[in-house]
Amino acid sequence: MHQELEATFDGTAFQLEKPLNLAAGTKVRIVIEEVLPNQQKQLKTVLPTAKSLKLQGEPDWSDKDSQDSSETNISTLLNSLTDKDIQTRSQAALALGKLGSEDAVPALSHALITDQAAEVRRSAAKALGIIGSADAEAKG
Repeated sequence: MHQELEATFDGTAFQLEKPLNLAAGTKVRIVIEEVLPNQQKQLKTVLPTAKSLKLQGEPDWSDKDSQDSSETNISTLLNSLTDKDIQTRSQAALALGKLGSEDAVPALSHALITDQAAEVRRSAAKALGIIGSADAEAKG
């Protein structure tokens, strides 16, 4: 499971902006990223990248945790990890994570270690975490 939440720290505890659906006693990993008060969070989506790469799939494929994507789409996304555009590489990494393809793990690991752009490394790490989580849930 992967959730992204926003919260405000009141000096003692974090106050979530939305309710969290977790059973009591559930262990979670929390990563803190400071958001400045005047900074609006930009919504990131894989859809523009998918459209620009002319990937084929169901109209709402980007909103699904789907494993039925074609090998062509995964191949195109893997190739996009080496694109000159940082945003394209970052979105390709996130899309590969969302697709959950274990075939993408070596390329995502390579991007995590070698890409010059921090945004791409973050996206590769996130994608690897999503793929790992899906793998863990399938085995568990």
